Amino acid sequence: MGRDGGPNETVCQPLAADQSSQAAAADQLCAIQANIKDVVRQINDLYAYSNRLNVQITSQQALVDATQAQVDALDLKIRFTEADITRRSAHLQVREALFGQRVRSMEKHGSINYLALALSSTSFNQLIDRLITSQQVIQSDHRLLDEWKAEKVQSQALDVQQTAQRGQVARL
Repeated sequence: MGRDGGPNETVCQPLAADQSSQAAAADQLCAIQANIKDVVRQINDLYAYSNRLNVQITSQQALVDATQAQVDALDLKIRFTEADITRRSAHLQVREALFGQRVRSMEKHGSINYLALALSSTSFNQLIDRLITSQQVIQSDHRLLDEWKAEKVQSQALDVQQTAQRGQVARL
């Protein structure tokens, strides 16, 4: 019975089988470790992606908050503008009523006749008083008309401003 240590020997065959099985297990272990490293890398990539998304969400929320603050400020301006428009409309109505009364008074009494003032005056002082009074009435009429025109222009400007503010709110 010779032992020459050849590959066909019964003792060597199980050893060789164990060695090849051990090599296969080592290869399998390396593959599993590579898979684990790949999964860990993917998990780290997902955490990084999640962090980037959280930063974007925070940034977008800050933008939304800033935009809401702008909308709130514009809403406040619109309310003030509406109040100003209401106040100016009331002033316009009063001025228009006064102007209408003055026009009706002028139609009823006629325009100022300086010759009639001069002839109907009994004294020079009375003539001067009537002339001064008539000039004051004329100046008051002009002032009333100018104020009415200015109020009308301002009211129209406020309407345009309010429309622009509402457009800004819609854009925001």
